[in-house]
Amino acid sequence: MMKRGLVILLAGFWGMTAGAYVPSLLIDDFADGNLSEYVLTCVLDQNTARGVSFTAAGGVLRVTKSSGTEAEQVVLLRDDYSLAVGDLLVVDLAWGTTTRADIGIAVAATKTPPALASGTSGDVRQDYIAVYVQADNNNLKGVVVNGTTVGGTIYAGGLPADPKVHVTGLYIRRDSANTFALGYIVDKTTYVDFSTATIANTNIGNAVGFFGDVRSVTTYGDVDNLRIESSLFGPHNPDPANNATQVGIPIGTTGDVDVMLQWDAGLNPANRSQINPLIKKHYVYLSKNQNTTSDPNLYYAATVNQVGGNLTSSYIPEPALKASGKYLWRIEHALDNGQGGVYPPGEPNNIVGPTWTFETISMEPIIQTQPVSTLVRLGQSLSPAFSVSVFSVSPVSYQWYYSADNQIDASDTQVGGNSPTLSILNASVSNQGHYYCRIWNEATQSGGGPQPDVYTNVVSLTVGRLVAAYGFENNLNDTSGENNHGQAFDLSLPDPSQASLVFTTDHIQGSYALQLNGVGQYVDFGMSAYPKAGPLAGGIGGGLDEGTITCWVKASKVGGLLTNYNDGTTTGFAMSLETSGTTADARINVRGEAAEIVTAQGRPGMTGFDMLTDNQWHMVTTVWKAGTIGRVYVDGGIVAEDTTLGTPALYAAWQRGVLLGATRTFADRNVLANFYGGLIDDLRVYNYAWTPAEIAAAYTQVTGKPACVNPNFDGSQFNFDNTAPSYCRIDLADFAAFASRWLADGLY
Repeated sequence: MMKRGLVILLAGFWGMTAGAYVPSLLIDDFADGNLSEYVLTCVLDQNTARGVSFTAAGGVLRVTKSSGTEAEQVVLLRDDYSLAVGDLLVVDLAWGTTTRADIGIAVAATKTPPALASGTSGDVRQDYIAVYVQADNNNLKGVVVNGTTVGGTIYAGGLPADPKVHVTGLYIRRDSANTFALGYIVDKTTYVDFSTATIANTNIGNAVGFFGDVRSVTTYGDVDNLRIESSLFGPHNPDPANNATQVGIPIGTTGDVDVMLQWDAGLNPANRSQINPLIKKHYVYLSKNQNTTSDPNLYYAATVNQVGGNLTSSYIPEPALKASGKYLWRIEHALDNGQGGVYPPGEPNNIVGPTWTFETISMEPIIQTQPVSTLVRLGQSLSPAFSVSVFSVSPVSYQWYYSADNQIDASDTQVGGNSPTLSILNASVSNQGHYYCRIWNEATQSGGGPQPDVYTNVVSLTVGRLVAAYGFENNLNDTSGENNHGQAFDLSLPDPSQASLVFTTDHIQGSYALQLNGVGQYVDFGMSAYPKAGPLAGGIGGGLDEGTITCWVKASKVGGLLTNYNDGTTTGFAMSLETSGTTADARINVRGEAAEIVTAQGRPGMTGFDMLTDNQWHMVTTVWKAGTIGRVYVDGGIVAEDTTLGTPALYAAWQRGVLLGATRTFADRNVLANFYGGLIDDLRVYNYAWTPAEIAAAYTQVTGKPACVNPNFDGSQFNFDNTAPSYCRIDLADFAAFASRWLADGLY
């Protein structure tokens, strides 16, 4: 016989205080001992006999196994109740002390899931979720069967000491059409989720009931008061919504705001199309302003009558709430006391809702979109360079500032006008630095109000430019304007600093190029050279977070081109030529503190290409930008890339000088190795990443030859002759290569 009713149960699901009661939809209290509404299904058995059953006696439900010690799992389900989104299936629990027996609750897609045929053993579990207890070892468990996929046993952690005393209930909550939470109740008040489940079959929840897993001849229980609890049975649907911001309408410039609190009354558990007929009044509780007090208590504010069957009630706080405030509130449904009146505030028989919170509208400006750090190339303009969007209930004023030290202080320089945007025109090095905006209205101090002015984040502007240039015109001077000139060293000399390096007229630009012997010759540009790391003047634009290095080489030995590494696996970079088989690759490695930016190496796919033996000048270029991409180019064409770039938070200051022609060893950064041999010319460093088109144009401008900007061009599969004259294009050489094999076949 189906039993329906309204049962009043102590609960903590809605974060209520002790003594608060909520209504639930009672499915079964087992008082009549009748289980005819349920269907028992054996879903797993290690024996051919069926020995497990449920009994309702003495007002509780128990599970019994009559014979055997093999595992037998069953579900006991009904479908005259279902679990809607937001509902909990709940049962009270008394563990007992028997061994090798589990009992708990279950939700399924149907009350008649696939059953194990009589006289057989096996496993036909399908589409259900169960939460259950096992008394012999104080375990609380869950299992999720998604389709026919049976998940592993889920053990609940964090159980209180002596769980047989303090774990007083189990629940399954439906959070969406196909997601569920598994949980247990501590001391009848605190609901604890211990796992979640995602199920493909959205019909799970159409049947509810029990689960048993018994492996000994025993009777085990007890469980009682199977019911459905729902947030809809108490005060719900608050307006303002929980955690809402910018609530209310300002009352002039008084600092007060008009706010209307609204909520829906609890529904009748037995008929969700109506409100609970026992609800006669609503008690409103409100906190003090949490932004001006540490008192989180809720205080009685007003009584609102329940008008007929109206779902929604409302209350306007008096006195008015303060702007820029944070408030907590709660509704208590006053129930009919059966004597012509209602229970008073705080009466345990009333239905108390959850505590909600909201923030009232701010009188001072609220920044909605912060400015973003950016880069502008030397001489170019950015309009806007920076922008901010603001919400304000009164007119807003703006003042932008330039900061050289990344700090907000009174000495910073005002720039720009009264505008939410700041433009940078014809950028120069003097524009590089940090920027922020001060914002005010009538509520802040600059506008005559009591609140402090509002400031944006401090962001940076990098001026992209040439930061190092070495033409090797019979000297090691830096002609970029940064003046990081080089000093020559030769480790074959008693005093390496007395080196006299060779400048040869075999050059690619200007009149000379530098020649290194590949044995012990190198150049040190000093600790202030680029790419630069550490606390720079202005803190930005050093070229390790984003940069380009390009040079021309005529190599006879692989080695470091431009490199530097601090001690350990910390800040460093190396542009180099590295051995690859019998020839050489171009390579780049850049990293900051605790994160690598890029590592990539490669060479052109041209047949027979060899930078070490062809006695030709080649342009080697590397570009990178933290968090995006890093690439290596040879002769204007891309040969390798790394798309898994990191974004270091810091680039530590150089501990030693930036080197040309050698690399610092890992074991001891003062010890050098990997000496480059050959010629090098026109070495340049930029603090921004060149585009592929710029790299190709730089190569073509010097050589007059086109660069291979896309080795995988449409039709490249027909590039049969890939030697230098026919590299990266389809021409007559490819037709000849194809025609030479015109009559070849593989026929039998």
